[in-house]
Amino acid sequence: MDLAQPSPPVVQLELSAMERQPDEHAPLNGAVRLDEAALPAEANKESPWSSCNKNVVGRCKLWMIVTSVFLGFIIVVIVGLCLAG
Repeated sequence: MDLAQPSPPVVQLELSAMERQPDEHAPLNGAVRLDEAALPAEANKESPWSSCNKNVVGRCKLWMIVTSVFLGFIIVVIVGLCLAG
């Protein structure tokens, strides 16, 4: 005996495109919306990573020196483990 269950009917919904209403331009809480003119002022803020791009010695930047010290330490540890083994 075959107890195959019939599949449920498939319901397809059509989505309609919503358009902005004229009264949607003002926020409900009365807050002032930022203008596009205020955005470039925020772009002039110094990023938190800018200190890593400062030149320390010649053309070497701070991130290059930190990375070199870290990689040098790892290489010394690996060579030390190889010689000890």
